Amino acid sequence: MKVLRLSIIILICMCIFIGVHSFRMSKMEKSISEMGNSVKELAINDSWDKVSEMISEIKNEWNRYKNWAALTISSENIEQLEISLHQAQTFAQIHKKSDFLGEFIMFSQLVEQIAHREGLYWEEIF
Repeated sequence: MKVLRLSIIILICMCIFIGVHSFRMSKMEKSISEMGNSVKELAINDSWDKVSEMISEIKNEWNRYKNWAALTISSENIEQLEISLHQAQTFAQIHKKSDFLGEFIMFSQLVEQIAHREGLYWEEIF
């Protein structure tokens, strides 16, 4: 009887963790994507000072979620995402529009992949 109770408690804890993790990854993707759309528009309009500010905000937002994401995401994927963000920031500082947009789109896609990979979707359950 004790083993059954312990198993149920562990199962409930796992379900709660999965739900919270899925929610946090989805929230991260949504907030970074919203900021990312603004950044792309600013870069197209050559507003590089605002782009640099927004990239710093995106970096802060990523740092808020990075440790939580690291629980289930490989360090290689996290490093790849951080390298892409850093390169985009460098291209923004030197005002290279095409390189910036390419690298920032890569960063955005990596964030979307993380959210999709770690998310909980009803289609996958049923």
